Amino acid sequence: MAAGPERYPFIPLRKALDRAKQLWDKAGDHPVVTTDAFAVWGYSPKASGGSQTVAALKYYGIVQDIGANEARKIRLTEETRRYFLDERPEKHAEAHRYFALKPKALAALWAHWKAKPPSEPIARSTLKLDFGYSENAANELLAIYSDNLLFADLAASDSVSSRSAGEADEDAEWDQAQPSGGGSAPRMEAAMQEPQQAHMAQRPGAHVAAAGSRADICNIPEGEVVLSFPERFSQASLKDIEAWLDFQKARLARWATEH
Repeated sequence: MAAGPERYPFIPLRKALDRAKQLWDKAGDHPVVTTDAFAVWGYSPKASGGSQTVAALKYYGIVQDIGANEARKIRLTEETRRYFLDERPEKHAEAHRYFALKPKALAALWAHWKAKPPSEPIARSTLKLDFGYSENAANELLAIYSDNLLFADLAASDSVSSRSAGEADEDAEWDQAQPSGGGSAPRMEAAMQEPQQAHMAQRPGAHVAAAGSRADICNIPEGEVVLSFPERFSQASLKDIEAWLDFQKARLARWATEH
């Protein structure tokens, strides 16, 4: 059976380092029981967002496992510990480049595109046809890659250490790193009509939400932006939504610039 597409962290590097800083502030470089880490991030013990966050930090090489099963703990890696101890901006910049392409999925895109991916429609088609990602996964991965390029200033260098690219996620086996793969997070959809279709846009109020869902519409000159979401969801799911919206901000900024 052919292997599926490479899994990827569900948050960009900047968010992953924020999560790591929360652990650093609470525990320093001491091991932390995974459920305690979930609590630091505002997740309940069984929330999918907690497991997804651990997986993301492992993909980036920010944390490592200690122990197994119920005794499993996580600990910041030596590279992460040095990142928080060293206050020199140039060393932080080096670390950003080091972490940004650790996940194999992102290292593969770097090998394919370097710091200049094609336009969003072409990049998305490449991810679906050549890499095997679904529509949602292609959107998410492209947004994460674009955010990491900016945050780590990878455009300043077309070379990345072979030690850093794609070597951290060999053992990132936590349940799901990809929000599009399932789990308890609410299903959300954000759709923006392309400018050339603006003349066909529905009038305000024409969108009808599915049963059990709500919808909010932002009308802009080019068309409508529609956000739909379940009527009820947990605080943990709200954290997932906030992270997802962070991805979309970077993606929309890129779209607006290119178009």
